[in-house]
Amino acid sequence: MPGRLQAWWLRQTVRGLVLLAAVFAAFAHAGEPGVELDTTTQRLSLGGQWSYLIDASRRLTLDDVRQADRAGSFRGSNGATASLGSGEVAYWLHVRLTNQGGLSNQWILEFPYTLLGAIDVYLVYPDGRVSDQRGGGRRPFHYRALPHRTPNFLLPIAADQSLDLYVRLETAGIVFAEATIWRPAAFHEYAENEQMGTGLLLGLLAAFCLYALANAVVARDRGYLLCALWVMSLGLSGMALYGVSAQYLWPERPELNDVAVPLFAGVAGLVFVALARSALDINRRKIVLDLIGRGLLLAFALQVVLVSMSTVVASSLALLLLPAAIVYMMIAAALRVREGMASANWFQLASFALLLGNFLLLAMLLGFWPSHVLAAAGPVLGSAVGALLIAVGLADHSRRTLHERLVNLRREKESIEDEIRKRAHDLRETIESLESANRGLRKSNMIDPLTGIRNRRYFEERLQAEWERSLRGENWLAVILLDLDHFKRINDTFGHPAGDACLVSAAHAISDVIRRSGDRVTRFGGEEFAIVLPATDPFGAARIGETLRKAIADLEVSANGSWLRLTTSVGVAALRPKLGLRPEMLVELADQALYRAKQQGRNRMCVAAENFTPEAEVIEFPVLRAVKDLAN
Repeated sequence: MPGRLQAWWLRQTVRGLVLLAAVFAAFAHAGEPGVELDTTTQRLSLGGQWSYLIDASRRLTLDDVRQADRAGSFRGSNGATASLGSGEVAYWLHVRLTNQGGLSNQWILEFPYTLLGAIDVYLVYPDGRVSDQRGGGRRPFHYRALPHRTPNFLLPIAADQSLDLYVRLETAGIVFAEATIWRPAAFHEYAENEQMGTGLLLGLLAAFCLYALANAVVARDRGYLLCALWVMSLGLSGMALYGVSAQYLWPERPELNDVAVPLFAGVAGLVFVALARSALDINRRKIVLDLIGRGLLLAFALQVVLVSMSTVVASSLALLLLPAAIVYMMIAAALRVREGMASANWFQLASFALLLGNFLLLAMLLGFWPSHVLAAAGPVLGSAVGALLIAVGLADHSRRTLHERLVNLRREKESIEDEIRKRAHDLRETIESLESANRGLRKSNMIDPLTGIRNRRYFEERLQAEWERSLRGENWLAVILLDLDHFKRINDTFGHPAGDACLVSAAHAISDVIRRSGDRVTRFGGEEFAIVLPATDPFGAARIGETLRKAIADLEVSANGSWLRLTTSVGVAALRPKLGLRPEMLVELADQALYRAKQQGRNRMCVAAENFTPEAEVIEFPVLRAVKDLAN
């Protein structure tokens, strides 16, 4: 009897424990996961508070997911990390939010990982209402609730109200479900500070690139040039990785971000390996390092090409190659230190900083490290420190090399003389290259970039030279000004591209008429052209002006499916330069003749010249009379 009673009590105890566990599980499921917002909440991380469901088919609807949630199919998150895995699947996240007497009924949900492809947010209210929003890296920038580099959404939650937040994530890479709920004022302050920091960082990167480029030019050091290109590629890759490019460069082309990250990362890796080979002097005598370096260069080149075929494959390959390139520099630097290259220590430290920064981010994305701002910014910080250390290493290498040269110069007088001769030769080459560049720059500064003909600056110099030549030879000198009629109406009606096409066609037509080697066609400004005609009397200039007017009138320019007919007003001026006159007077005469042509109805030519009596009426301008008085 005591044994049976004991067994009965044991059975009842087990049943009670099972029932109690079921009740506890029901209460736990009813309240899990839950997040409370109150008046003290400024920001709250949801990274470790989600429960999630894997949607392998990527076809589940919100109703399917809610039913699965009620059935207990959601899994709890793995604590401090927000990494859920990777692969071509969809993830559904769930958390219950309660605004405990909060004064604000508007909150902001931010996903700091910008490479999440598609993010769908559903707010399920107690009365059954469902509010949904769309966003993510695969959608245009205007989908975001606030103009910020990271995907963000509005969370309207009234005071003392609870709701269920469901989020659907779908991306081709690692699914990092870190999210933060912000009070709007706190988010705006955070965004302003972050924008200031981003601007400062980009400014420092730009300054560093300019510094490295300046050193590359001054010291003729290939290492500085490669360092500048590497930092530039890192900056572009970082801008794409952290959403800055999606915000400022291509806000409505999200697909470009998928291309930019692996592309610039591959270019950065390619230049980084070339930098390691150049700075550490890895040549064919170091056969193994040389072969490994060449293999990495080839692999990065292949990865860059693969971007055009599959960004997912290219990104995965970049994740493998970038650490390999850093390890390559670390090993090469260690070997060069053993060989006595002291400046290689800086490259060892740089590779360690780069490896540590990338390791922190990768560990966070794979779930081995808790989500933290330092881990998220690991590649940026590591790259900044690494770039600084590499610059110091290059400077140290240059300093040591210069010191060795100076020692050798002190020891051998012949070497000093040879070095002086070499420096003198280099200086002459530098001066010649600068002069050549200056001549090329001078020539390019006198070409109008739109029409390809000479510009006003060239016209003024040419007019001065021809004026002095005509003054010495007592020859005629003529100037023709042409102004396209109603050009503003063309721009306003058909757009500036159509106006540009008209200018180019007019320039070609004028150049086809002006064939003499001494004549010069220039774009005077806007829709106005100017021509200098040496040794041309008023009658010859008038004939050329009328020919030009007809050539423009015969033009037909295609614009937006229509054909435009152009006309031009022409002002011609000619005189014999004399002492006391200035070239500007000739231009002013032509300009007044042009103005008269405009007044008389456009599409005509007027001439201002001394003793010119064609069939048309003689034009007497105040400037012309002043010219005659000075000549007499």
